[in-house]
Amino acid sequence: MLHSTSREDQTPIRTTPAVGVVVVVVLLVVSFKPWTLVAWQSRDDLEAIAQNILADLRSESDIRSEEAILYTYAEPALFYYLKAQGHPLTGPVADLEFLNSITAQNPAYLIVGPHAAADPNFQKQFAPVRDRFELVHSYDYSPSLLVRLNQASPGDVSKTEPVLLYRAR
Repeated sequence: MLHSTSREDQTPIRTTPAVGVVVVVVLLVVSFKPWTLVAWQSRDDLEAIAQNILADLRSESDIRSEEAILYTYAEPALFYYLKAQGHPLTGPVADLEFLNSITAQNPAYLIVGPHAAADPNFQKQFAPVRDRFELVHSYDYSPSLLVRLNQASPGDVSKTEPVLLYRAR
């Protein structure tokens, strides 16, 4: 005895679970709204600040920007973005000893941000040599909510923090 089943009889059975799964997934995505999650928010403010720092250095008439040495203190993202944008003389520092080796042909700059401001070691090192730095520019940095949630006290949602560009003398 041969049983014959047509394809038409099998198709609705196979598509019904698939349609159900798609409907459930769409409902979950729409109700969960992953695009509103903290992790999806833009975190490229430091990249824009790095671009602005390099543009400001190019606009200074007394130096060639590619000869400037940029030191970043406690801001690895700024170090990354400055290097990624092609500035060859960029490096992270954990202290201010570079002041003992600056030269006239390569002006040195120190870039500090919110991490340095919150670091008591930086404050201790910076206070005695403050007169060896000239504030060139201050940039407003708006950390994303994800960054603020990673801090001890997230604070005000609209809070901006300064990123400071100093020229060493």
